[in-house]
Amino acid sequence: MMKMRYLPGKIFSCVLTLWLVSLLTFLVFQVLPGNPAQIMLGAEATPEQVAALEKTLGLDKPLSLRYVHWIGGVFRGDLGVSLRYAQPVRRLMVNSLKVTLPVAGMALIFIVLMGIPLGLVMGKYHWQKRKFIFSSLTQIGTAIPSFWLGILMMLTFAKLFSFFTPGAFIPWEEDWLGALASLIPPALAVALPKVAVLSRFVGTAYLEEKKRRLYSHGVR
Repeated sequence: MMKMRYLPGKIFSCVLTLWLVSLLTFLVFQVLPGNPAQIMLGAEATPEQVAALEKTLGLDKPLSLRYVHWIGGVFRGDLGVSLRYAQPVRRLMVNSLKVTLPVAGMALIFIVLMGIPLGLVMGKYHWQKRKFIFSSLTQIGTAIPSFWLGILMMLTFAKLFSFFTPGAFIPWEEDWLGALASLIPPALAVALPKVAVLSRFVGTAYLEEKKRRLYSHGVR
């Protein structure tokens, strides 16, 4: 009951934080140099064409009205049009989920299958040389940035296995096995730092549980 008293305050602070982030994001993009209409049309566009596109995009309206229109579109699921790809942002996000969700799922599988056994081994061989080796490996895995590890994994798989093309993704409708294989390097790049963290948690929990059982047995 005591925790329920703080729930409205937490909800209000969360909503306030999201609103401030949205406002700050909107203002930052407004002060950045460059005209979105000019970027979409290119350098060869005439001032009349730029002005017409600005009116279509609502860029000729006051800043406050543009923010209200933008935040209202977010609530309706309208995230606007990408300046780079000239496509609705929502469509681009949906298309990206075809790769992002499988990578996240595969990375989660790698984290569980590798992190838990490694943590148990680290806990079991706590006072042996193997513990030092595994601990050093997990420390390195925690320190390596994911983006650099991703590049390293793509190059490594491309050298070892000829059917890997660095940075390429095979569409699911063409070859689902090839698509699954092409996701292995980025999934490993995402998973390995998390494997290092999980293995340390599991190893620590294993040692604490072992000490608790020994203490309980000694008391008896």
